[in-house]
Amino acid sequence: MNHVLRNCIGKFVVVYFDDILIFSKSLDEHLGHLREVLIILRDNHLYANLENCTFCKENVNFFGFIITEEGVQVDPEKIKAIQDWPTPKSVGDVRSFHGLASFNRRFFKDFSTHASPLNELMNDVPFIWGEAQEKAFHDLKEKLTHALILALPNFAQTFELECDASGFGIGAVLFQGGHPIALLEWYLFKMGRLGIPQGSIRKLLLKESHEGGLMDHFGVDKTLSLLKCKFYWPHMRVDVQRHCSKCINCLQAKSRAMPHGLYTPLPIASSPWVDISMDFVLGLPRTQRGFDSIFVVVDRFSKMVHFIPCHKVDDASYIAKLFFKEVVCLHGLPKTIASDRDVEFLSQFWKILWEKLGMKLVYSTSFHPQTDGQIEVVNKSLSTLLRVIQSTDYP
Repeated sequence: MNHVLRNCIGKFVVVYFDDILIFSKSLDEHLGHLREVLIILRDNHLYANLENCTFCKENVNFFGFIITEEGVQVDPEKIKAIQDWPTPKSVGDVRSFHGLASFNRRFFKDFSTHASPLNELMNDVPFIWGEAQEKAFHDLKEKLTHALILALPNFAQTFELECDASGFGIGAVLFQGGHPIALLEWYLFKMGRLGIPQGSIRKLLLKESHEGGLMDHFGVDKTLSLLKCKFYWPHMRVDVQRHCSKCINCLQAKSRAMPHGLYTPLPIASSPWVDISMDFVLGLPRTQRGFDSIFVVVDRFSKMVHFIPCHKVDDASYIAKLFFKEVVCLHGLPKTIASDRDVEFLSQFWKILWEKLGMKLVYSTSFHPQTDGQIEVVNKSLSTLLRVIQSTDYP
């Protein structure tokens, strides 16, 4: 239908599926428009049902709205349904009433502010109907009963915009000649999160969530999770993906390697600090205290990690001393230790020490560090974060 009447739509015709509304400034002009539309329908072998047609009316009910020369107003039948609505007894009842009321929110100034107590009940919270909800329910019924008549715009005249805000919502009214044409409003909070309008504030929040602080520059999922804790706006994931894909530090520091195939996993740990993994991160810039490496110890059950500064030249005895000082004194002795085949972990001292203490050493396959994927993921994340926060002269 839109294709058939494409030359008339917007001039004197409104089409919604197979419903056609013809509007004119005078009766003579209306008859000419009506004749033109009927000729187009006849030429395209389309026929109107006479019983469902109305002609030359000063007001018409079009999809639940009464359209007159004064403007657009709510259908009285819908107002009566709202007036007769019983007090909600469940979340489902609240949703049904809110849906009907929201259908007519364009005629109701500050709808979001008045509906705020009802919006809270539609979140994942226990249903408690209190005084605030009762007041909001009756206020909505009263306000919608006396809904505004919205004037039709005249684009040859000047428009006026009046804005307002509260602690729960923001709104605006578009006027022309002192008559309201459109009401706009937005609820500030969605499920306990602050709604963020379009503008620079979204870019600021994206930048702070992704780049702010020491342990940031994480990926899309982590950044999105941080944002969704307190904020909301439509299509958040798309904006986060776009921001992360353009982050210069992430593009320079993060690898794009595809995940490896399936490997035989290590046994699942049964309790904290019983089964652990350890490894080294080497080749770091030397600190003021002379450290150039990090000794990494991961609990395979809780995923808790210890990052212990050390030196690349430290031998097995010194690494064992660090392990007792930083890990054993806090968590006790483990039962198994998984590691790669680093020279310190293969030394005779290292093997005898843990054998005497009754612990089992588990080594990953040579040239396949993915055998212990958990600690490799930790090392990768640590290396990425260090590259991101270090000075630009270090690759």
